[in-house]
Amino acid sequence: MVLNSKDFEEIKRILNTQQKQSGFLTPDQAAEFLNISKSMIYKLGSLNVFPRYKPTQGLVYYKKSDLVQWIENGLLDKSECINDNAEVITKMLDKNSNKN
Repeated sequence: MVLNSKDFEEIKRILNTQQKQSGFLTPDQAAEFLNISKSMIYKLGSLNVFPRYKPTQGLVYYKKSDLVQWIENGLLDKSECINDNAEVITKMLDKNSNKN
């Protein structure tokens, strides 16, 4: 059996649908969901602002419910959100200054 490009597109569509229904998002999907850049998703994940899941080497997923909770927490207490963001920015700056 030989698969053509249309078959591969259908397989890709099915896998994407199943993955979305699982509640886990790829970095691209998480960035789109939060309306921020993919690099910011990686930075926030590495700073443990929200959990990231690594089932295998090189794959990273984010749970949509964790991202929603992060948004809701920020909306509930804006002053805490500002403090959290300041802490994240400070950690990022410290991390970058240690590289130099």
